[in-house]
Amino acid sequence: PFVEAMAPAKAPAPPAAAVSGGDAAADPAAAASDASGGSSSSTPLTAEANAERVGKAVRSMASAKPTADSFGTPGTLAEMERAWRSLRSAPAEFAALIQRIDPAKLQALFKSNLPAEIFSAILSALDTAFFPDQAARAVEILRGLTSAGRFSILTMCLDKADTKAIGSIFSKLEKAEQDGSLPADAGVAALKKQYA
Repeated sequence: PFVEAMAPAKAPAPPAAAVSGGDAAADPAAAASDASGGSSSSTPLTAEANAERVGKAVRSMASAKPTADSFGTPGTLAEMERAWRSLRSAPAEFAALIQRIDPAKLQALFKSNLPAEIFSAILSALDTAFFPDQAARAVEILRGLTSAGRFSILTMCLDKADTKAIGSIFSKLEKAEQDGSLPADAGVAALKKQYA
């Protein structure tokens, strides 16, 4: 009995509402957390929610398709190649990028080297996006490409798609000459020989 009298009395456990810092009925999340034996802190939930939000944003950016507006005007061959790699699955967007680049700039970009894949993509862009309104610009681009590095090798090794695109482009240019939308002195015939 003497030992029992010396032992401190155990205090009763506080109610759940006191532990969570408020009325359990007013805070269902805290009450549910307390009932399950978990912490009433909202930090893990917030971290989980943030991780989910970040994941959704990353997935959204990954699924968003790049457009011509995603790129500035390429200033180097490396920038041009990067744009082409990003836009090659969207030919209309690549064509929009080519329409934005000054023909003299294209000539400078490819002065040392014109990769075959980009050459093909430009031919396709010219064929699909420049006619009938931009026939004169198409001539300027075609003329500029003739001074590109390896141009003669590229024209000797054309695949069927490139040959078809070149035939279509020059057919449209000849039609533009006939209907007067392209000056007769544009030099289409001489240019065509360089691509033959």
